[in-house]
Amino acid sequence: LDSMRAERDDALKKATAAESALQSRTATYDAAVRKAETDDRERQTQLDSMRTERDDAVKKATAAESALQSRTATYDAVVKKADTVDRERQTQLDSMRAERDDALKKATAAESALQ
Repeated sequence: LDSMRAERDDALKKATAAESALQSRTATYDAAVRKAETDDRERQTQLDSMRTERDDAVKKATAAESALQSRTATYDAVVKKADTVDRERQTQLDSMRAERDDALKKATAAESALQ
């Protein structure tokens, strides 16, 4: 009976030691899981922040591109108007030169006829 009690006590000690080791390992794994979850949340927060920054940058770039296109359209319209005005003035200048040349020819012909 004493021998059986001794075996039982040894088995109980071994089981208690195994349970203690298991609890220690479980606590270590639980801590590792909590750490991994915390790291994951931090990475997710950083990722969300980076996505927000990217979205803001895209919005700003889109607005800048739109403003540039608007300004370009305005400048193109101004240049087109200036070209039109320039062509009209050139046409008027050519017409005035032609009138002057005709008047000069007539004056020369009249002077010739008087002589």
